[in-house]
Amino acid sequence: MARSVIGCLTSACSRRAVIWWSRAFACDIFFHGRSRLKRDVRRLNTMRHVKTEKQLGQALREDAERIEIEGDLARQVIRIRATGKVSWAVCIACCSVAITLIVLGPTPKKPAILAPAAGILGLPAAIAAISIGFAAGGVAALTKLRRYREISRTSETLVLERR
Repeated sequence: MARSVIGCLTSACSRRAVIWWSRAFACDIFFHGRSRLKRDVRRLNTMRHVKTEKQLGQALREDAERIEIEGDLARQVIRIRATGKVSWAVCIACCSVAITLIVLGPTPKKPAILAPAAGILGLPAAIAAISIGFAAGGVAALTKLRRYREISRTSETLVLERR
């Protein structure tokens, strides 16, 4: 008799455990918590329309699934994304130093630091790259931007999708 009662209790507990575990895995709560689930759902449902460097930096920080870039910023992003690997290494170093100097405060050598990046990307694209990096919180956002895949391009818009 005791054996049947214990068996009944363990089967009921195991059923509850199975239900709980299946819910936890289905909702991705067990590993990552609710905030990640909400962020992922928000990211999948939206396409971000961007007109300024600050908005683009925010979209990159939030890992937006699709980004539609409009205006002059689209042309500058095309230049940033079209840079080769070796040239990009020089640009990323210059941009990281420039962002650090912006954070530290006013210094007289900002234009000199920007010169190599401006030579490779062009002055408007270099300024846009530094602004995007500053708005997103670091130079890693520019590397994220280069990882996005181009969906469509017109004269005034650029649509990017995350790989």
